[in-house]
Amino acid sequence: MKSRYALMILIVGLLGVSCALGAKDATGTTAISASVPAASIAAPADIKDVDTWTATYNYVISQYVEVVARKNAGDSSTLNRSLELIAISSDLNTVGETLDSSLSGQDRVDFEARMQGFKEEFSRIATMY
Repeated sequence: MKSRYALMILIVGLLGVSCALGAKDATGTTAISASVPAASIAAPADIKDVDTWTATYNYVISQYVEVVARKNAGDSSTLNRSLELIAISSDLNTVGETLDSSLSGQDRVDFEARMQGFKEEFSRIATMY
């Protein structure tokens, strides 16, 4: 029964992330880029552009959804990974602030909305944990 519940949570979480991935902003462009494989994810300190930052944050959120599902299924070994992802998220927030300061006009407004969306999504998933 627990495995079914965990599977349902994982499916709902992934559905939520995939819906967010396809969301359009006011300009008609995709608000959040598609996730990329972990091998191509940059360390937060190496991120110098919005696209890399977005892909990395997408990856962190997808990994956190998996950790939450495993924890809710009774896997207590996920604590370290959870803490690691929280730390990466915090680092990404700091990098996001740096990137934000280098933008202007509509690019800045769009990026600030994207940052806020990622922070809210991560917080929402964290409350499931």
